[in-house]
Amino acid sequence: MKILRLSLNNLASLAGTHVINFEDEPLAQAGLIAITGKTGAGKSTLLDAMCLALYDEIPRLRGATGSLTDTAGKEISLKDSKHILRRGTTSGFAELEFIALDQKRYSARWQIRRAHNKVDGNLKVERAITCLDEQRVLNQKISEATPIVEQLIGLSFEQFTRAVLLAQSEVGAFLKAKDHERADLLEYLTNSQIFTEVSKRAAVKFSEIKQKRTDLENVMGHVVLLSDETLKDLETQQHDLSQQLALLTQTEKLYENDVKWHKDCHELYASTQAKKEIYDVQVDADLKLASQKQLLKHLDEFQTIREQFVLRQQADTELKNLNQQLLKFEPNLQQAEHAQQQAISQQQQAEKDLQAWQQHVEQLKPQLEIAAQLQHEISSKLQQYTALDAAQKLFAEQQIQPVQNNLKQLTTQLATEQQQQQHLQQQFKQTAAWANFDDNLALTLQRLQDYLQLEQQLRQQNPTLFQSALDTLIEQQQHTQQQLLVWEKQYQHPEQLEQQLTAEQQQLQHALKSVHVLERLQQALEQWQQQTTLFEQLQQRQQETLSLQQQTQTQIQTQQQQVQITEQTLQQLQQIFEQQRLLQHQSVQDLRAQLKPNEACMVCGSHEHPFIQHENLLSDALNQLQDQQLQQAKTEFEHAQKQLQQLERARSQYDATYHQQQQRSLELQQQLEQQQTLVQQLATSLSLDLDAALPVAKQIEHVQQHWATTHQSTQHLQQSIQQANDTLKQWRNAAQQAEQLKYAIQQRQDLAQRLQPILSLLDAEQRHAWLNQPIEYYQNALQQLEQRHHLQQQQVQLSKTIEQLTQQQQQVQEKLLFLQQQHAEKTLQLQQIKTAGSELRDQIKQLTRTHAGCEYQTYQEWQQALDQQQQQLNLALSTQRTVLNQAEQVLKDLQLQKHGLDSRIQQRMQQHTECQQHIATWQATHTHFQASIIDKCLQISYAEHQQIRNMLQQQQNSLESAKTAWQTLEEQYQKHLKQQPQLSFDEVTTQLAALQTEKAKQQQNYNEIEAQLRLNSTNQGIFATYQTQIENIKAEEYRWGRIYDLIGHKEGTKFKKIAQEHHLDILVEYANQQLLPLSSRYQLHRIPDSLGLAIIDLDMNSEIRPVLSLSGGETFLVSLALALAIANMASGSMKLESLFIDEGFGTLDPTSLHMVMNALDHLQSQGRKVVLISHIQEMHERIPVQIQVKPVGAGASEVNVVG
Repeated sequence: MKILRLSLNNLASLAGTHVINFEDEPLAQAGLIAITGKTGAGKSTLLDAMCLALYDEIPRLRGATGSLTDTAGKEISLKDSKHILRRGTTSGFAELEFIALDQKRYSARWQIRRAHNKVDGNLKVERAITCLDEQRVLNQKISEATPIVEQLIGLSFEQFTRAVLLAQSEVGAFLKAKDHERADLLEYLTNSQIFTEVSKRAAVKFSEIKQKRTDLENVMGHVVLLSDETLKDLETQQHDLSQQLALLTQTEKLYENDVKWHKDCHELYASTQAKKEIYDVQVDADLKLASQKQLLKHLDEFQTIREQFVLRQQADTELKNLNQQLLKFEPNLQQAEHAQQQAISQQQQAEKDLQAWQQHVEQLKPQLEIAAQLQHEISSKLQQYTALDAAQKLFAEQQIQPVQNNLKQLTTQLATEQQQQQHLQQQFKQTAAWANFDDNLALTLQRLQDYLQLEQQLRQQNPTLFQSALDTLIEQQQHTQQQLLVWEKQYQHPEQLEQQLTAEQQQLQHALKSVHVLERLQQALEQWQQQTTLFEQLQQRQQETLSLQQQTQTQIQTQQQQVQITEQTLQQLQQIFEQQRLLQHQSVQDLRAQLKPNEACMVCGSHEHPFIQHENLLSDALNQLQDQQLQQAKTEFEHAQKQLQQLERARSQYDATYHQQQQRSLELQQQLEQQQTLVQQLATSLSLDLDAALPVAKQIEHVQQHWATTHQSTQHLQQSIQQANDTLKQWRNAAQQAEQLKYAIQQRQDLAQRLQPILSLLDAEQRHAWLNQPIEYYQNALQQLEQRHHLQQQQVQLSKTIEQLTQQQQQVQEKLLFLQQQHAEKTLQLQQIKTAGSELRDQIKQLTRTHAGCEYQTYQEWQQALDQQQQQLNLALSTQRTVLNQAEQVLKDLQLQKHGLDSRIQQRMQQHTECQQHIATWQATHTHFQASIIDKCLQISYAEHQQIRNMLQQQQNSLESAKTAWQTLEEQYQKHLKQQPQLSFDEVTTQLAALQTEKAKQQQNYNEIEAQLRLNSTNQGIFATYQTQIENIKAEEYRWGRIYDLIGHKEGTKFKKIAQEHHLDILVEYANQQLLPLSSRYQLHRIPDSLGLAIIDLDMNSEIRPVLSLSGGETFLVSLALALAIANMASGSMKLESLFIDEGFGTLDPTSLHMVMNALDHLQSQGRKVVLISHIQEMHERIPVQIQVKPVGAGASEVNVVG
């Protein structure tokens, strides 16, 4: 990040707009810049403006509590950034231009303004982040600005205030802080709270895994397994029952086939009889339909002539209807001819009326022309009147009305100003007591403001300066001088007391080191004791694992024998079944094919041949039984192999566990030896004699006693050092207080001298109030004088305003009078035009009364009435012509319709004759068709004809279907009787019931045994699963146990301490790199096994000293190196090219200040622009390039860059 330009306006004491451009000379080439100015001038406000622009926060206000009331009447928190707006202003801003991580130029702007641009308006803050290279605003809301800035520069507000803005007081506090305070800062800088969570998680994880293993072991203890003898007996019983069930199933199938034959025979017989009855019913129905068949025959013959009979009947009906229509048509035709004659006579009358009206209009043409001339003159007058009236209204609106409004406004404004003048005179009376200052009121105000500003600065520098009277301050100074004389008699000089304090601190450091070594020795002994216990527990677990390993090996040998047995059994079954398949050779099949029922077998001589009778059933049953036995043998063999593999995996796991335990045992032995060596080394460093023959607990007790003795002596030293520190601190505070009192007395006396010109103008009562209550009376006087000065200015301005308004009022009144005269002349002219127009209208009315018979207002009305009468006559003639055309069209249509009726009658008579000829010809060839038969055929429609045909066809199909079904079932029944079994239906059902009862008993026994075997197999799987899970968990428990021993802790302190010590080492390394160019004498060093810091003095043969032994200048150098290191850690990978150090040099003596300035000169070589904020004159002389902040009065300052 590189800061390019800072702009601000009306922030705190910096009134107006100020711009600091770090790209312009002399700031561009300067590596060291000083921001100078008096206390309270506004130096730190520049840094506040940077933070406002970027983060909307002010570092100095972050810890403030409480609130203040704004001029708008609202409560605002003290830490709110709105307080920075300068009093009396309505707006302000802070804008910072910088280069971000992406090497683009950006602008961050913070702006504050008051509502409606009023001094007492509500405050509103606006923010904008702009990419200057792209001219694009990046945020839409105020809340989006800070995250965008953090993303652009890679720094949060806390990191920015530590990496860019450095305060020496905070870094010095880190240098001398206690371990837990330093740990909090390291945790914040490095985000090392994750290590605490990791340590806690390791402890929780180890506890969870250990509990999980215990729970699984408890569950596994409840799993019940059968013994090997019981398991073998159950498997033998299951095998026997399986063979018996297979034989019973085969026999059951044979009996079920016989039962099925008897049931099928009964069903076939019943179905055959039912179909026979259906066939008989269909034969009777076919006999009953003989008459319908004869009718269908007649209909088929009549179908050829049916159409002619129908056409003849239709022609007769239509001829009758047409003759009736012709008789009704004659009256309508006569009526249409009469209507035509009447329409012709009416049209002739309309033409005569129109000709008479046209002659009348021609006679009125001279009078119409006169009326038109009069109407033209009226229109001309009307146009003149309208134009003049519009101009008159426009004149009134645009000329007279604005002048009247202006006059009214001036009158109101003049009255308001006069009332305000009276109000000012009353206010003048309220401040009449300050009338003595009227001649030089501005000069008096300036003097009083300068005095109050100086007093405010003094109060900020020393708040206690005005808490006491001047005489009280002189008495305090004398008392302090006496106390200093007492200490000088006792110790002569502060350096002597410091030397005594340094010697005691070295003794304390040595004692603390001994205490720390004793604590490490005690921890080492305790760890030795814990590791011994762990080693013994590990030896015990190793013996348990060895025992389980031997048991598993014995089980593997037994299982291998079981695998061999099952494999031999499988091979034997395969050989037996192969021999049985040989019996199915072709020669055996040929012999069986020659066997006949009730004849002796040529091999055995038996007359019964069960294989032939039930060949398929026996073959299927034998094949199924063989497959079951073979599959069972394969299953037993595979199960035995799986158990053997599980045992071998368990043996491998036990071997791995035993190997891990052996490695862990060796590691614990090495750790015990290392721990014993460490105990001996620590005891030797303390010259402490520990008897190795004693138990560890006794040795720990001996170390604790020695630690208590050393700790007690350390406490005595700390008390002595604390007393010396208190005395030295009081001595220095007293010396500083004496100087401050001397400075305060001088300042108070100077202030009293500045007030003398003002006091000389006050009366006795005012002077007494001024001296008794200075600060209250100063503020009241300043307020009264400012108010009176403001009233004076307002009174002068009001007098000028009233005079100007009076002159303007007279001018406007004169202009209004002239305009009103012009308006009156134009009004008279309008009245004359209106009178002439009325006379012309009367002439038109008289003319229309004489020639038109009625009165019309205008020529247009008269002409319009004539035109309307002409249109009415034209319309009547047109209407009569339309009526005549319609009557002629109606007559023509009726004549055409009569001709059409005559044509249709001739066509129907011809059609009737042709049909009669066809019918006579057909009847000559079908003499058996009598009239009754023809009438019956005509009554039956074509659809009914088809229904009769379909009904007879459906009956014929039903008859054929019933016959086919009866014959088919009869053939099946006869074929089924040929396969009749030997036993009757009752004998078969009795034997089948007995067989099924026996089979159910055997199946129940088989199911019980199978359930026991399945449960045992399931338990074996569960047992093996639990055993595998326990072994896996034990391995995981071993790993997490080692992690827990290294970093685990329920509070998370173990790993956190390791990480913080590591991060502190990194910080010390960074600090030493920064300290090397500043001071080659010293190096920072972390005290082992703690977060404490010490100093290595290279000039004193690398002696390790406490940080408290450093002088003021040395402390600042080390603190500055730590500040730069902290800035590096806070900024991460971000390159920062600017560094601001705010006020850290005021307590340094000249020698230390010289060392610091030399060190700051070296910082420029690191590529950073260092900006110092200080009011020390000696630093100003050493730094040529300066940003000067100078007060200009009235609480305001200006910013100038010099160099």
